[in-house]
Order: sequence, then C-alpha cells, then structure tokens
Amino acid sequence: MHPPAPQADERALPTDQGASALGWAAIALLLVHVVLAWIARLPGIETAQDDARYVLLARALRHLSYHELWRLDAPIHSLYPPGYPAMLALWGAVFSDRFDALVTLSILSSAGTLALVYAAVKRLWSPLVALLCLAVLAVNPYLIRDAGSLLSEPPFGLWSMLTLFLLTRGSRSRGTLIAAGAAAIAGALTRSVGVTLLAAVGLHWILERRWTAVVAFAVAGAATKGLWLAWTIVAPERYVGSSYVADATHGAVEQVARVGGATVQHFQLLKRGFGNLFGYLTTSIPFRLPVPTIEGTRADNIVSVVAVCLAFLTGLVVFYRRWRVAALYVVFTALLLAFWPWRIGRFTVPLLPVLVPVTIIGLGTLAGKVRASWSVPAMALCAVVLTVNATYRSAPMLAQMSRCERGTELPDPACLKRDQVSFFAAVRLVNQATPHQAAFLTAKPTSFYLYTERKTAVFERALRQDSASFVPFLRRSRVSYVLLSSLQPQEIGRIAPLLQANCRAFALAGTFPPRTFLFHLQDADAADPDDAACGAVAAYLRDNAHRDFEHDP
Repeated sequence: MHPPAPQADERALPTDQGASALGWAAIALLLVHVVLAWIARLPGIETAQDDARYVLLARALRHLSYHELWRLDAPIHSLYPPGYPAMLALWGAVFSDRFDALVTLSILSSAGTLALVYAAVKRLWSPLVALLCLAVLAVNPYLIRDAGSLLSEPPFGLWSMLTLFLLTRGSRSRGTLIAAGAAAIAGALTRSVGVTLLAAVGLHWILERRWTAVVAFAVAGAATKGLWLAWTIVAPERYVGSSYVADATHGAVEQVARVGGATVQHFQLLKRGFGNLFGYLTTSIPFRLPVPTIEGTRADNIVSVVAVCLAFLTGLVVFYRRWRVAALYVVFTALLLAFWPWRIGRFTVPLLPVLVPVTIIGLGTLAGKVRASWSVPAMALCAVVLTVNATYRSAPMLAQMSRCERGTELPDPACLKRDQVSFFAAVRLVNQATPHQAAFLTAKPTSFYLYTERKTAVFERALRQDSASFVPFLRRSRVSYVLLSSLQPQEIGRIAPLLQANCRAFALAGTFPPRTFLFHLQDADAADPDDAACGAVAAYLRDNAHRDFEHDP
C-alpha cells in the first residue's frame, strides 16, 4: 500500500483549465532549456578529451571495433562503456558528424530527461509541484553546460530517468517492467556509475517480490554490464585517471601502505566515506542546486546548508515511501561517491534531476509539519529562489558562449583559455609541417588525434620513465615529436623535467605563446645539438612555476 498524498498536495491540485495552463508552461520551460543549451554549446571539441574520446570510439564502432584509434598500438578501449559512443555512431550516421549535429543529441537528451522528471512528479504529486521542479532544472547552469557538450551525462540522465519514470506507482505490466529493465541496462552501458541504477532497480523488485523480473534482470545485466565490468578488470593496462578499476583500487592501496592493519584500514575507509558524504551534502550539492550565498559571509552559508540537508533527508524519506526506486538510486549513488577515492563535485550533476525534486518536496513536507497550509508556499519560495539564482549563474556563461564563432575548423580562440589557444596553434603547425605518419607524445592524445590524425604514444607510460630511460622509451615507441603544452599538472611536474634532463637530444620545432612548445627528437648520432630546446624547457618551467591550475587554467 502506498501512503496517501499530503493534504497540501491535494489542495494544490489545479482545475482542468489550470492543469492545461501548467502543461503549456512546462512545454515553454523545456523549450527555454533547449534554447539556452544551444546558445551555451561549446564552439567545438576542445582539450578536455572526453568528448574527443567518445567521437573517436564512435568512429571505431562504425568499423565494428572498439579500439583506441589514437594510440600507436590501438588496444581495445577499457575506460568508457560503449553505450554513448554507439549512440553517437548511429546519430552521426544519420545526421552527420559535425559538432553541432552531435551536440543536438545531448540537448534533446537533456530536454527529454526534464520532461520525464515533470511527468513523474506530476503523476506522484501534482502538476504544480512538477512545474516548480522543472523551472529550477530548466535554467540550472550545470545541466545547461552538460547539454551543450559531447558528454555522456545527458544521455545517461535520459536512460536513468526513463527507468525511474517507468517504475513510478501503478506501472506493473510486464511490458513496462521489460522496458524499465532495458532502460536501466542502457543507462549502465552509457556511464559506469550506472551500476547504481541496476542495484536500485534490482532491490526495488526484490522488495516487491517480483522474483521472475529479478532473475531475468540479473541475467541480462550480467550478460551486458557484467561482461563490460569483467573486461575493465582484466584489461592488460590500467592507469589511474584512465581506468575506473585503477582509480577504485588506488585509494585502497595507498591506504594500506600508509596505515596498514585491517582494523585501522576499515576505520580510515569509514572516515573517508563520512567525510565525502559531508562534503557533498554541505558543499557540492548546495552549490549545484544552486543555493544562493552572500559573498564574504558565513552565517548565510550555514543556514542554507542546514536547510538543504534537512530538506534533502526529509525528501529522501518521502521519496522512499512514494517513489522508492528513485530514493534507492540516490542512496546507492551516494554510497559509491562516498567511498570513491576522490570527492569530485561534478559527479553530482547527473543526480540533479532527482535531487531538485527531493529537496523541494522535502522542504514542503517540513513546512507542512508546522502548518499544512505552508507546504505549497514553501515549495514555491524554494523554487523561485533556486530558479532566480540559477538564472543569475547561467547568464555569464550564456553571454560568453553566444559570442563564439561556430563551424570553424578549430574551436574559436575567443572562446578558449590561453593555453588552449596555444595548443591549437601547435595543432595547426603539426598539420602543415610534419609527416602524416609521424608519432607524437602529448598529454592530450585524443583531442590531438581528432584534429591531426597523428598517432601518439601512451602518456601514462612516459610518466613512469626516469631521466635515463625517457629518450630510449621514445625511440622504442617510434615517437618523433613531443608536444609540451600547459594543460595538465603532469606535464609540468614530470614531462618537463625529463625533457630538461635530455634537452640536447631534441630540437625546438615550434614555440606557441604563452607556454606551449613542440620538440623534435633528433637522431641518436646527430652531430649538432640544439641549445634552443634547452632554453625552451627552462622558459617553460619558469613560466609555469607555482602554477595553480584551479585559478590559472
């Protein structure tokens, strides 16, 4: 039995005419989200690498492989599951591989996610509550930014929200269960974190005693997501930062080495879990809702954090009673993020379509406990505050991106950071002045290959070299050029010192202000060492001294 809706929700039910007006308002908000995401879309594939990697994997899938085209050895990929690259491959085959065509898939996926949020909350609470949640989500700067990029978050949000919507109250037909299970598996094959969606659906059906569905779902999940996870575990190369298995085990290995002892280790693991959860609840989630703050003060931050935490926890209880699978999905994802080795705020963005309704409805429930008539006004006030602040946060991004020139061969320099501009200047020279078969070492191999079609050696292997083995490693890898940009800390902390120790083995092939250099590896018997290379590396280290990547990107 499901508990009846709160009295405040019943009084908030509109008339037929009012429901129609709310429906049109929801359509208008979805259109606003689409327009804002289109304005805020990136000018092209830049240097973040994830988007380039997805596009290149999509190209590989069209040739019935899943190999890393950008690497000299072209191994089978083992970081990202093939769901999103497959979507890009199919979409690009129909609508072309131009960036604007591909990003349309992200924008439509994001809009579809919000439409399903509205439909689910409308079904379980009321059209008014659904519209309040939709208003907050439609102008959220983080959802807009992701929708305008080639990232797996928007399609994952669509698959996950479709799953949760299909499992709202009253959805009990066999066809609906099959569709929900298929959507959950598709979501898990789109993002690795989708394992939490599988866990939520599985436990939800166990609690409903749907044993046939549980068994079928387990078999289908094992034959799809299970096989992918098995491959990521047995893949021959696993580097921290490019393998989730390596990321997950890295923290545990470090912890054992540092503290030792099973009891102490377990205590440290719990300490990290509670610390991460506290950080997400008090910093990451309020910032991305986004809760307004007053610059230079702390009291308002404390009040807003307490209010958000209370509303969130209350809303989670309400959701468990009314929309259990959604609550389980949030809990399982929270547990995974809590015990992950690093706390990364952007990991909470795909949860926003659920977190926003949880927070708003939780606040309305708390207010209704004080006085029943306060529930709807409290939710409305919360939605207005979050919507206004989200609009304020989105405005600078929209203003900046609206000035970007679109459709250019390389991303518009006016919309890039200065080190990105110099990276693409180097890309232009590489295309003009180096042999097509030349091999490179760069910290941005996927973006580099996408624009040059020059293959690269494994950057993580280079990081493991010392001053004596670095040049032999490059020669064994058939590398002719090293592109030293200023886009990753490892370039400054590891690659530049290796180049400095071996600088007379290189010739300076190009300088791209403010701090990007192209070096050519000379033949072993070169008689005329190039001192310019040594000076370039020294200048590079001097310009990047005490570099703070957070404030000087």
